Amino acid sequence: MQGHVLGVGTDHPFAEEIRRAGYSVTTTDHPAHTSPGRRVLRQVVSAFRPDVIHIHTERRYLQTVFSVRKVDRRVPVVRTIHNVFDAHGRWFASRLLQALIGDRALSALIVPSPDVARNEKRFGRDPQVIFNWVEDRFFELAGSRSGAGPDTTGPVVLVGNCSRIKSHGVALEAALLGNLRVAHIGSEEHAEPAERAILDRLQRNGLLVARGVADPADALLAGRVFAMPSRHEGMPVALAEALVVGMPAVVADVPGLRWATGEPGVVALASRDPAVWLDALRGVAVSVSAPTIDFRARRGTAEYAAVYRAAVERR
Repeated sequence: MQGHVLGVGTDHPFAEEIRRAGYSVTTTDHPAHTSPGRRVLRQVVSAFRPDVIHIHTERRYLQTVFSVRKVDRRVPVVRTIHNVFDAHGRWFASRLLQALIGDRALSALIVPSPDVARNEKRFGRDPQVIFNWVEDRFFELAGSRSGAGPDTTGPVVLVGNCSRIKSHGVALEAALLGNLRVAHIGSEEHAEPAERAILDRLQRNGLLVARGVADPADALLAGRVFAMPSRHEGMPVALAEALVVGMPAVVADVPGLRWATGEPGVVALASRDPAVWLDALRGVAVSVSAPTIDFRARRGTAEYAAVYRAAVERR
């Protein structure tokens, strides 16, 4: 099975990385619903003659579906919704209308967690859940971590780019309050000023053992507990990586993270009080068993391949 990626937008930061992974990539600055965008889409479809077109966009979803249908009415269309979109008011009405019209053109609608599925039921949808997966190397890291034994002095690990939604400040303030060491892996470009201030204080106090964009492997091997205080998610791969490696985790009790509450070593907190988070970070189990969900790539890709085959057979 081969794939071709059409990247639509003004910035394509992962294009070269995707090419290095072995995929062919076309990029365009023109939205798919515009005449220039449809022209690029038509060129791609004519050149590669796809069996299935897989849409990942949330923005202008309905226009994108219409554009695909204008280019080729026969090709099956699959869509994945990646996040919990807490739509209200006009946004809710817009998403509902797009679901009622656009979903008629779909052969399958996929989501990465039961939390996203529950949210989409608000819009009359009944999507199929296919959990995200992690690289195979994280399963190898699990063996290394298990062999070395848990480090009770390891840092609190946060993985992800700073943003209002990620809300890293809750866990960072808890760590500062308790003099806990921290590994913060991710970009601070969109960090709140308060978050940067806490990171700076942790660094001055000698408590920040890693900071910035990096491979999370070393932090996950050395860390004692993983923290994710997000306001909402979809199905974060970073959390799945931590669970696969064998880290306990403290997460916010929010949509997009609740699927993990039944996994070994996961504690979910409704409170955003740093003192409550500190108690939880200190109190988690040191050693946890493997997750009950199969996060291997071969499982996820096989489930998607089955969706594609079924779409083609129904055509």
